[in-house]
Amino acid sequence: MAHVEFGLTCHYHIDQDWRRNVTYEHNFGSKTFNYTPEQEINYLYRKYWNEPDYKKDASLEYMMKYLVKKGIHESVAMYFRNPCVAAYEECPDGELDVYHLRNHSEGINSYMKGNLGLETHINGKRMKNIDLHVTECCIVLLAVALTRLQHGITERLSSVAYLT
Repeated sequence: MAHVEFGLTCHYHIDQDWRRNVTYEHNFGSKTFNYTPEQEINYLYRKYWNEPDYKKDASLEYMMKYLVKKGIHESVAMYFRNPCVAAYEECPDGELDVYHLRNHSEGINSYMKGNLGLETHINGKRMKNIDLHVTECCIVLLAVALTRLQHGITERLSSVAYLT
């Protein structure tokens, strides 16, 4: 839904049991056909041919949005998931690095809340006040790092432990 409705690129925590190249099996007469997610999206969309908002020559994007609005998510999700699984199998560390960027950001947010008084030392509640406080804290961290470098200290440059 995030991909289709909002145009967001999602990053997945890929489990070991996820299969690559999920396909959909259909039996027509005595023959069996395996559909890719794109073909399955087209197949499912064509079932709504008698609906008033059906478009004969609809784009794949329109078909996916249409199916998501109808509550059909699996084949749309597989369309986006299959390339991610393939990329993960090709280079697991590279895919996980992108996935773990959020953990890094959350760690910085946690550090600012815990050590810089982001929740307790702000005058007022407006974003302007938060921005000012964070900017002041960043300037202090840079000053601490510069002072440590000037005194030959090269480790833990931005640590504010024991500063009062």
